[in-house]
Amino acid sequence: MARDPIGRKKRRRLRREVGFGCPVEDCRVPFLEYHHFDPPYNEGEMHNEDGMIALCPIHHRQADQRAWSIEDLREMKRANNRGEPKGKLGWSIDKGIVISGGNYFFSTSLTMRIKGKELFKLEQDHKGKILVNALLWNNKKEIIAEIKNNDMLINHMRVEDIDCMASGKEILFKAPDDSNHVRIRFERQPIEECLSKAKNTLDESIVENVLSDIKERVDSGMVNVIEFSTAIKEDDFTFHAGDSKITFDFRKAGLDKAEYYGRAHGVNGALNIAQKDGKELIYLGK
Repeated sequence: MARDPIGRKKRRRLRREVGFGCPVEDCRVPFLEYHHFDPPYNEGEMHNEDGMIALCPIHHRQADQRAWSIEDLREMKRANNRGEPKGKLGWSIDKGIVISGGNYFFSTSLTMRIKGKELFKLEQDHKGKILVNALLWNNKKEIIAEIKNNDMLINHMRVEDIDCMASGKEILFKAPDDSNHVRIRFERQPIEECLSKAKNTLDESIVENVLSDIKERVDSGMVNVIEFSTAIKEDDFTFHAGDSKITFDFRKAGLDKAEYYGRAHGVNGALNIAQKDGKELIYLGK
C-alpha cells in the first residue's frame, strides 16, 4: 500500500515543534524526515501528529530501530531549550546552470543585491567549487536566516518556516509575515531537459546556441542546476551576472509594486527587466 502523504501543514508544525533542527542532543541538523513512533507506521499506517517527530535521516534510521523509547521521543517533542539549527549544503560542484526567474546563466559568479544586501551570491573556493550565499530578512529588515559559504545560520525563534529536504536538494526559508521567502533547489539534469523550459521565453535559436556552448564546457550530457527564487518586498535591486550589471529603483519609476523577470544566456548574457504586466522597462545585454 502506498504511504499516505503527511500533509504540508502537519509537516510544518512538526518542524516548528523541534525548532527546525533534529532534536537529538548535539545534532540540530535542519534536513528533516518524519518519524512515526506511537504507533509505528508499520503497525498503524496513520499520521498521528502526537505520535510523530521530525528527525534528521541518521537519527530517523536509529529511531526505527528503537534507539529511543516512546517517552524519550515525547520528551524531545516537549523540550524548549533548543540551540540553533546548524547544517551545511553538501553540494560539491565546479560549474553549472543557475536559474533565477526567467534567467538562465552558465556561470560560477552571480550576485543579487537588494538595498545593499547580498540576497544571493555564488562564489568559488580555492578548489574552484561553488559556494552558495543567501539571506532572508523580516519586515523589520533584520536578518533571520543565512547561508554563508554553504553553512546554514538560522534564528529558529524568528523564522516562520525552514524546510530542508532530507536529500539536501531543496531549501526554503520563510519570514514570519509569510511575504518574504528564499528557495534554493539543486538538481543534476540532462542539458536538453534543463533548457527545454527556456524555449518558452527565449528565441529557440538562442537556446540552441547556448546548448551547443554548454555542451563544449561540460564533460557529459548532464549539467548541475541551481534554481534560486525569492519573494522580497523592496524598492530596488542590483543584479550581477558575469559582466552584466543592472540597478533599478522601482519607486523612481512611479511603480508601487513591480516584479522582475529576465532572460539571459552565456556567461555575460542579456537581461530584461519588466513590469508585472509584461511591459518592458529596461534592457541590458552585451
